Amino acid sequence: MPVTVLDKPGRLSVTERERIRLSAYSTERVLVRPAKLGRIGAVAALAHERQDGSGHHR
Repeated sequence: MPVTVLDKPGRLSVTERERIRLSAYSTERVLVRPAKLGRIGAVAALAHERQDGSGHHR
């Protein structure tokens, strides 16, 4: 995630909000490529999940 998006003053564009929403998914996709990091990737993908199942990306 670019710092320019995270530190941006004011409202984010639709594209920037989507990038933030998908950041956990992107992290998972990168971490599952080396098999030894697959479990870490699965946990990282849940970073924005809520107990009721809502949240980012799932």
